[in-house]
Amino acid sequence: MLGNPMRRHPFIDLFRDRPLRTLWTGLVFSALGDQVQAIAIIWLAIEVAGPGAGFVPAANYAVVLLTGLLAGAFIDRLPVRASMIALDLARAVVVFVPVLLAMTVGLSLFALVASMMLLSALHAVFSPLFYACLPHLARTPDRIQATNGLVDATVRLSRLGGPFIAGIAATVVPTVHLLTFDALTFLVSAAALWRLGPALDRPRDAGAPASALSRMLHGFTVARREKAVRWLLIGNSVTLAAWALGLTLGLSLLVAENPVGDLGLAAAGFLLGAYGAGDLSSNVVVSAVRFRRRWQPMMLGYVVMGLGLAGIPLAFTLLPAPIALAGAMLVAFIAGTGGPIFFLPMQTYFQTHLAGIDLAGILRLRVSLIAGSMMLGTLIGPFAFAGVGAVATVVACGLVIATVGAVGLVAVSRQPGAAI
Repeated sequence: MLGNPMRRHPFIDLFRDRPLRTLWTGLVFSALGDQVQAIAIIWLAIEVAGPGAGFVPAANYAVVLLTGLLAGAFIDRLPVRASMIALDLARAVVVFVPVLLAMTVGLSLFALVASMMLLSALHAVFSPLFYACLPHLARTPDRIQATNGLVDATVRLSRLGGPFIAGIAATVVPTVHLLTFDALTFLVSAAALWRLGPALDRPRDAGAPASALSRMLHGFTVARREKAVRWLLIGNSVTLAAWALGLTLGLSLLVAENPVGDLGLAAAGFLLGAYGAGDLSSNVVVSAVRFRRRWQPMMLGYVVMGLGLAGIPLAFTLLPAPIALAGAMLVAFIAGTGGPIFFLPMQTYFQTHLAGIDLAGILRLRVSLIAGSMMLGTLIGPFAFAGVGAVATVVACGLVIATVGAVGLVAVSRQPGAAI
């Protein structure tokens, strides 16, 4: 399954590559800005509308789902670098509009939701373009997985560092100016893309469908043609729905139903932090490993994540009180390691097996499926938690994810010629 690990970690070589280093610099600022912006939007929405702030994430999922499907009608015919720069500049303007409103006529929930929806739409167009150009910048197939790992690690680090930056900045400047910071990060990202020059541009795909509808649905066309791609998208969508329900919602409710001393919901933060630590640690290791075949590690990643997620509430509720939280955090760390084991090989497979409009179409389709899956998971939540409780719901979600991996392993064992 595994090849020999590289003598030194591939991130070192990637940092020595000027185009990749330039792109990474822009990504660092943009990713941090995204995290600060997400926190600021929720804070501002709560200040403006209280419980009505729940409309913000719901609107976010809906617009990403639609934009991921519709963007193919026009974006594949535009120059890549110019499009990405324009999208960054547009995002800077959009995120700064609420700042202007707050300083002039006043901020409303409608303005926040509209800004968030438009920003999400622009991100849903930008993200597939970004990942589709990574193989071009990586230059060799051996470096693609490491490049994906570097990007993924940077985004995950921003999720850890963004809240701290937002919290510290909010003590110094008004909350709305966290959005000013985000606007500036988009300008830095645009400057990095401009500095890359033609290194980012790839030849226009001559095989692009002529009609706008065919281009818009091209991701479905590729998925119907490519059995392995179709299976990966379906399996990933099922697991993301279970992940959204079991991890992002379930752990907080698990702690609420089973409090740990005086920690309150801080215990949920510890569990999520342990999960994130396992996720990031696994990313660094997996990025340096060359897989001879990618299917088995992808499916094993689901099994590890799923069984780990199912084990969190069991450890939390069945272990003696003094060690329950520590045991659950250890299991959460193990669950977190499963993410990169399936994500990095899957993303690398897409980028090495597909190219041009086929790759862009699949990446856009995946963006829409992610949004749809997360929305489905959050919609199921109230019924599941009210019906069977947090412990049973989280265990069930973990078992669903593990089952996807187990089915994938069984399927490839019966058809070894179909292994990726």
